[in-house]
Amino acid sequence: MNSYTVDDITYTIAKESDNEALQQLLNENEMSSWVAISLEKKPDYFASQNLMGESITVIAYAHEQKVIGMYSGTYYEVFVSHKVETILYLGSLRVNTHYRHKIKFLKEGFRSIKNIFLPSTTLPYMLTSIASENHKAIKLLEGNVKGMPQYQFLSQLSTFAFKAKSSPLTMAQLITQEEIPLMVDFYNRHARQYDFAPTLRMEWLQSLNGNTGLSIKDFYIVKDSSGAIKAMFALWDQRKIKQTLIRGYSPRLSRPVRFLYNVYATLSGNVVLPNIAEAIEQIYISFFISASNDNDWNIRLLREASSLIQQRGADVCIIAFDSKDPMCEAIQRRLKPKQYLTHIDGVFLGQDMAQKITVGILKPEAALL
Repeated sequence: MNSYTVDDITYTIAKESDNEALQQLLNENEMSSWVAISLEKKPDYFASQNLMGESITVIAYAHEQKVIGMYSGTYYEVFVSHKVETILYLGSLRVNTHYRHKIKFLKEGFRSIKNIFLPSTTLPYMLTSIASENHKAIKLLEGNVKGMPQYQFLSQLSTFAFKAKSSPLTMAQLITQEEIPLMVDFYNRHARQYDFAPTLRMEWLQSLNGNTGLSIKDFYIVKDSSGAIKAMFALWDQRKIKQTLIRGYSPRLSRPVRFLYNVYATLSGNVVLPNIAEAIEQIYISFFISASNDNDWNIRLLREASSLIQQRGADVCIIAFDSKDPMCEAIQRRLKPKQYLTHIDGVFLGQDMAQKITVGILKPEAALL
């Protein structure tokens, strides 16, 4: 079914003609933390869909074509409890300012999911993320309000932004065509130990043409002395299809304070705080997997990735880890990043369906959230 109508509200699969309305919803719904940001998808919203799985965006209209809100769902193949599962990721939940305090529209929006999305997942719940400092959303969504889905907090994701700097390239090397099967095997063997890490498939890698900012030429590996793969990562540059814009800072980061901080950051080689309305020039360090437990070694590898990102003309490196992952402490100590915290939740559409979700360390791919 392509749409769901209740009373005078229609929830329907978005089309190219909805591009302007979708862009406006993204622009007007900033996410606040120590910095307020908006995640935008210009010039074409639909260019950032189907990055690694089938994506569907739903837009809601009231009578007279008044836009109420939007959400998206993407089917991902991920590892959960060491097994391959298919899950629906619920993202891009945005509500028009005029309808934000009318919970009816939110409840009906969740009901529309059952009517629009095919039941082709292998898990009884969806996955979603909420900014940790969005206390109102967390209180509402994780509060088990009657008539709402059952949200279950699973873990907190730490997304790090650190300065792209020049560094000696002594370990990372571009993957060759002959090494792709070895890289896929290495990744899936090690990613299996994490929950919600996406699986890698040869077919997907071979289909990459750079239109989404990623091709096989963006994948790097590190080999040990025997020639076996020891670590890998990809550099995913989404700047042409998806942007992170600065919308404001907390009062403690007034303009004079930011000026002084940026002088210090420039001298010390840390991330400079962009001006309001500027986009962050960032590239994701994606599919980062290391067989080494030496986090100092892993930090050296991240510095090589940082140097490669600088060569591509970006200022900021983005990578995310479960806040429980020991890498978080090493990154904080060695790379002095800015940090953005996110709740990762499981979502049961019916409260009667809810069950306890047991997970270990999570590893969702930040470039896909």
